[in-house]
Amino acid sequence: MMAMYQAIRSLMIKAKNLLIVYNYLIQNASTEEALMLLDLNKKTINNSIETLARIYKNTFGKDFNDSEEVAEVIPEPVDFPSAVHCAFIEETQIIQMLKNLYLKTDSNDKNTCFNAMIEQQINALRVIYLSNKN
Repeated sequence: MMAMYQAIRSLMIKAKNLLIVYNYLIQNASTEEALMLLDLNKKTINNSIETLARIYKNTFGKDFNDSEEVAEVIPEPVDFPSAVHCAFIEETQIIQMLKNLYLKTDSNDKNTCFNAMIEQQINALRVIYLSNKN
């Protein structure tokens, strides 16, 4: 159970840190297309956070307490390409963490976890697309 708790907690922290990066990217997007794609990624991250909170509640019988988490300090991106690179690294780490969580979850949450993993892979593809456009 402790491994499951730690996996969800780490994913929540990583996802919330990624929201900071996407907020920066959205503020500095140079095209409507980039803005639209980044907004989609941000919505996906918010959905993943909600999904993780549901898995946590299903597993532990209580709501995830935000005060239990300590956010990592992430460096402020200095420019758009650096922020895109950071977003890609964070997305790939979340995908790996979701895969590990998927392997630990019971059958009730496996599909939910798998779907979140697929959504993060789509996010990573959008980030690759943006990195090639800029």
